[in-house]
Amino acid sequence: MQALVTSALDLRLTWARNLAMLAVAERDALPQVEQLRAKRGEIAAAMRDTPPSPMTALAARLGLSAVQVDLLWIAVAVAGDPLLAVHVEALAGSAARKGASVSLFARLVGLEAAPAAALARWLAGPNALVDNGILVAGDEAPAIRTYAAPARLIAHLAGDDTCERGVRIVLSSTLGS
Repeated sequence: MQALVTSALDLRLTWARNLAMLAVAERDALPQVEQLRAKRGEIAAAMRDTPPSPMTALAARLGLSAVQVDLLWIAVAVAGDPLLAVHVEALAGSAARKGASVSLFARLVGLEAAPAAALARWLAGPNALVDNGILVAGDEAPAIRTYAAPARLIAHLAGDDTCERGVRIVLSSTLGS
């Protein structure tokens, strides 16, 4: 697997895709369930050995819990992994085209009802992810609301810290005056 995964982002995309494929396989009683469970274990071991990444710094800066970080990774995967789309749509319907919901997240990671409800309430109120534009909230009711990861976040997690054109223009006019 190490040859296929080149970064924390790639590893987390692989993780999310595996979780979605496993959820579909379990739901449909497909023969690949055991193979996907074994792969989930391999991915979990690789994630434990992953060095700090841009997500590590972001999570520390925003004071995110492990569950909140995993939700953020799922939102990034839904927005950034074209191979994941068919699987999440099979699990969450067409709403998954807009982003990840707490419902989809809970199903993928096996989050129980009470912590899932607490996460949905946290996201519905003032929070570091939505308030800082790290996630963009849909307009659905809190229990089914989708959260999209902006392209800039995905690029940052991939190691691209290029300043966006609009910000560069503002900075250059501010610094130049």
